[in-house]
Amino acid sequence: RRPPRSTPLYSSAASDVYKRQKFRLLMIARVSSIKCSILLILISFSYGRSHISKDTIWSSEKLLTESVVIDEGATLTINSGVKVKIKFVDKNADNLGDIRLLVLGTLKIEGTLSAPVLFEPLEPSSNKDQWVGIIINSKESNNSLRYFSLSNASTGLDVNSMMFLQGVTIQDPGKTGINIRPVPDGRVLIMDVTILNSAGHGVIINSPNVFINWMRIESCSGHGLVNESLGIV
Repeated sequence: RRPPRSTPLYSSAASDVYKRQKFRLLMIARVSSIKCSILLILISFSYGRSHISKDTIWSSEKLLTESVVIDEGATLTINSGVKVKIKFVDKNADNLGDIRLLVLGTLKIEGTLSAPVLFEPLEPSSNKDQWVGIIINSKESNNSLRYFSLSNASTGLDVNSMMFLQGVTIQDPGKTGINIRPVPDGRVLIMDVTILNSAGHGVIINSPNVFINWMRIESCSGHGLVNESLGIV
């Protein structure tokens, strides 16, 4: 004979209630997980980068709160007298600013002797690494940067492309005023440039076909000019 069936600990109605509560808890957990994921996505993009994908003109003061990328095929023109303020953003707390202006297309800075373009920190600071600087890594041959002043960038100009540079002052860079990487298929023309108070070198040249017509380098902690391609310091 089979032993008598034991009395259930809870009724079928109670079981249904338990299952419904369990389902609700699972749904709440899933919704909470989705909310957390959305929150993380928002945080990761809050200090991301914006892209310039079509020809753009800056004719009034700009505040950069994130990095800016000039995409291939696009041109950013900055008119004379424009001030570009850079916010100090340091995501990994290393006291080195993260914001940069990355040129994959074309950059034209059209300052004048009487109305130069200014790149400067949003707030006055003694930190010479407030932002990364301007990086020119373009396949274009018409990058033209005339009459502007730039301060408190780790490397004022990091050049890996053909470029014309005239009437420029780079002050208080954290590492190097101008770093010219190999540009094998073009020339870099530099006229009337001043580098002041670099925490490292003034200018590093590691490329042939760099032509300089008057440059002043003053008060650098490292060397004034280093030509790595020719072994000259």
